[in-house]
Amino acid sequence: MRVIGVDEAGRGPLAGPVVAAAVELNPEKLPVGIRDSKKLTAKNREVVAVEIQKSAARIGIGIVHEQDIDRINILQATFRAMRSGLEKIDLKNAQVLVDGKFTIPNLNAAQNALVNGDDLSISIGAASIIAKTFRDRMMLSYHVLFPEYGFDSHKGYGSKRHLEALAALGRCPIHRRSFHPVSNTTNQRFRMRDNPQKAGWLGEIYAGMYFIRNGYELLVHGYHGSRDGEIDLIARKGREVIFVEVKSYLRSAEAEPAHYRVTPAKQRKIADTAEHFYSNENYKSQYPEEPDSRFDIVTVDFSRNKPTLQHFADAFLPL
Repeated sequence: MRVIGVDEAGRGPLAGPVVAAAVELNPEKLPVGIRDSKKLTAKNREVVAVEIQKSAARIGIGIVHEQDIDRINILQATFRAMRSGLEKIDLKNAQVLVDGKFTIPNLNAAQNALVNGDDLSISIGAASIIAKTFRDRMMLSYHVLFPEYGFDSHKGYGSKRHLEALAALGRCPIHRRSFHPVSNTTNQRFRMRDNPQKAGWLGEIYAGMYFIRNGYELLVHGYHGSRDGEIDLIARKGREVIFVEVKSYLRSAEAEPAHYRVTPAKQRKIADTAEHFYSNENYKSQYPEEPDSRFDIVTVDFSRNKPTLQHFADAFLPL
């Protein structure tokens, strides 16, 4: 019988999603070094995660974001993330092993719960590593948008630095409002009605969150190149680097096709700034391979109660 291990990362943090992984290992290609992800260093987790991804028979990832965590509670959100991860794997003739004391409700498969399962089962251990590294990468991208909270160090957990930032600044859009002490803070800095003069900046925040939640790694928010060139967002997915121009507006009368709002002169400026980015030594040291490039436009409509985002991929080719 096939064995599928399931574990989650992110039940306890004050911010960000809960992520679950379901992993079916290949018995003939078992990676070395698998154990409870919390007992590995961040560097070792990444190394082992790569080996698991190379050798595993199947991997499924499930994500539940903070708004749904607040709405249905963290336990139900964890179950939902686990079910979502398992939906990506054929469960026929499979035994599901779940870390913890609860099995997953409404799952049409044989399953068992194992307390400390990430130590007892290599399949659960592998799921633990995949879930943790996946979520950590998301939080590093969120750090690009919200650097003042220090998500790159604590990944949303309630560290001293995080609590101090939360008390001083209030919550940001990825904080879990149902968690204490987030519940005692405001999000005034990120409310359009309180900051209409910041429409451009808030549009970039919403656009950045959109890319992160759609599987992109966010590299830079607000890149300044030579000759006063600027790119709102720079993201990466696979071998492709995406340069994003964000256009926000407050009145529906300003809603014109995004392509018209980014003139040929602006397109050339973005392309020149992209070349400056590629020449940056810090970028070249992290991503030495030659990437593919894409130029996208995102519009954010703040004329209604809830912002509306439109994404135009491959919006233009640099001249």
